Amino acid sequence: MYSETSPVQETSVQLFPRKRHANTLVLIINDQHAASKKIDKSNGAHQKAFIIFEEIQGIFCTHSVPKFPHLTKKAFKESGNAQHFLGLNIDLDGLITLSDHLWRTHPEIRFINVPDKYKRIGKIGDISAGKFKDDDGNGVEEFLQRPFETRAGFKLSIISRTHSIKRKYSNSIRDYLHEICGQEFIAQTWRKNAKNCCEDKVKDVNVIEIRGIPPRSIARTKFCTSNITIFS
Repeated sequence: MYSETSPVQETSVQLFPRKRHANTLVLIINDQHAASKKIDKSNGAHQKAFIIFEEIQGIFCTHSVPKFPHLTKKAFKESGNAQHFLGLNIDLDGLITLSDHLWRTHPEIRFINVPDKYKRIGKIGDISAGKFKDDDGNGVEEFLQRPFETRAGFKLSIISRTHSIKRKYSNSIRDYLHEICGQEFIAQTWRKNAKNCCEDKVKDVNVIEIRGIPPRSIARTKFCTSNITIFS
């Protein structure tokens, strides 16, 4: 993600100069980082993400580790289990939905900057105070699915699932992206455990089809086919 050719880097670089800005809401979520914890919740599901929000718009970037088969028969087999990132532009409604999602899933927050004006929005105030869904003793829903829409009008579902629920296959944005957009798109991947934080190689794959249902019901498994591989 630190490669200069990475769209994730181009997005995340906007985060750092705004981390302590008086008018900017910033949340950095990572439950696998050695840095000191700001808010630690033992019931949280595995999450890594960041949110930057100013005035009426912002960015939400999250990651997953889908177990892709090799996208092509060429070398670069390590990309079959690489991290994949999803970045969305969000509006105020999107921020409210995300705040409810985080309130239910108990993220471990590594950095937080919440100006007072945002504490009245959704569950942001509770999150900034370290208060989450089951802190009131009423328990937490293990699975909740809600509609979500980006600023550009792209519609998808956001699923909140705790670590305690049994894993099962869930449709994701990857299952419908090709059909909704009606065109091919680029999936950019890096090698897992590559040296220098994946700065050495980037792989662009032109995806022409997504088969959403895997041959076996395995959580987070997606299958793609492609017609070209480009190294940059």
